[in-house]
Amino acid sequence: MSVMLGSVPTIVVSSPAATELFLKTHDAVFAGRPKLQTSEYLTLHLVSASKVESFAPVRKEELAWMVESVRKAETAGETVDLSWKVSKVIEVIIFSDGPWMIKSNSNP
Repeated sequence: MSVMLGSVPTIVVSSPAATELFLKTHDAVFAGRPKLQTSEYLTLHLVSASKVESFAPVRKEELAWMVESVRKAETAGETVDLSWKVSKVIEVIIFSDGPWMIKSNSNP
């Protein structure tokens, strides 16, 4: 995933395999940096099993919220913007400290 942190383009990868593929594909960009250190840092600190596992409660709660909100909308015969809901769930999982973020936002 590509995001802008201020004016800095940033790539977010979700697994060691994705990290390795990304670094192989964009090797020229990282040629001036110590590749081993970059790869080790990404693997050990950003996508380690314990780091990914630490988000399990948030993932579970947010996915339950999304499924329940789709269920309620279906029961009421409403149209559901799944793109919006999925993007908000991802946003909460990655950027927030808790599930309060999307529950307080209304669907556009």
